[in-house]
Amino acid sequence: MGDDKKKRRSDDFDDMDEFFNNIMKMFMNSFNMFFGQNQPKKRRTIAMNETVPTPTPKQDRVYTIVPDDAGLTIFIDLRGAKENTINVHLSDNLLVVEALTIEGFYRDKFPLPFRPKKNNIKTSYMNGILEVRINK
Repeated sequence: MGDDKKKRRSDDFDDMDEFFNNIMKMFMNSFNMFFGQNQPKKRRTIAMNETVPTPTPKQDRVYTIVPDDAGLTIFIDLRGAKENTINVHLSDNLLVVEALTIEGFYRDKFPLPFRPKKNNIKTSYMNGILEVRINK
């Protein structure tokens, strides 16, 4: 009877160890996903008015660039991002977009064909699509 009790207690500890190890694996996978262990591949350059097809890596996002005489508009698929985590800013002739999404941290740079003024950027985020309007 005493050996049976010890065996049952040992089995319970083994089950708890397995449960704890599974929890730690899930935590580490989530941690690595949010803090950049899965680096995106280099993006290819695209022509204006070209829609980029959905790429294989999770970090890459579909975007569309629509130029016009007054500037350009960029539409970026950021489904899963909270609006308060989205950061859009200019760095010389580059538009930098950063966001925290359910897949991890997203960051992309878009080269601009003109040098915009810093206060000529307007953004809106609706239904998972970030719209960035940049006037010349």
